[in-house]
Amino acid sequence: MVDSEKIRFNARGMELSDALVDYFLEKFSKVEHQHLIEWVDVEFAQTKFHRGADSDFYVRVLIKLPKAYIRVKKTGSDIYAIVDEISDILVSKVQQYFDELAEKPAKEKVVVVPDYEREKLYSPQYLDYKAKVRRKELQEMTPISVQEAVAHLELLDLPAYIFRNVDENNQIQMIYKDGDEYVLVVPPAGF
Repeated sequence: MVDSEKIRFNARGMELSDALVDYFLEKFSKVEHQHLIEWVDVEFAQTKFHRGADSDFYVRVLIKLPKAYIRVKKTGSDIYAIVDEISDILVSKVQQYFDELAEKPAKEKVVVVPDYEREKLYSPQYLDYKAKVRRKELQEMTPISVQEAVAHLELLDLPAYIFRNVDENNQIQMIYKDGDEYVLVVPPAGF
């Protein structure tokens, strides 16, 4: 689920209730790939005496993904029905975005680091090095394929990407770009 700090709620012409926020979050939890969502902006608005109704509601959701935005807006007389409709559309659009991303062929080949080179990465000479490390809580990782990890690395423009490899029994692995190749680092057995 998207970190609550990444979701911003706004209301115009109405009071934003906890029940409405909770309902939106429950429906939004159906959206996949939430670990890649950078932020979400949700706006609720109420307009009176519009189109012959006592009141109409307007809901707009803007999602920032790596190198893309998804925007959905709907109006209607029942704000909860609008949230239902928007959540279904968001599930579809976000899935479509990642399906298209997965279909995009990788530009370079992936190289698996052989055992003898992997041992260099864990050699004792690097164990004495003291770097400034900022601690970050590990979030739950959805298992993905190597090709998806390459796509995430490209989209996020990161130097390295850590993921659970669905093809290797959900083992935690890392991929990084070295020149024109992608290098997949597989931890030694028992690591």
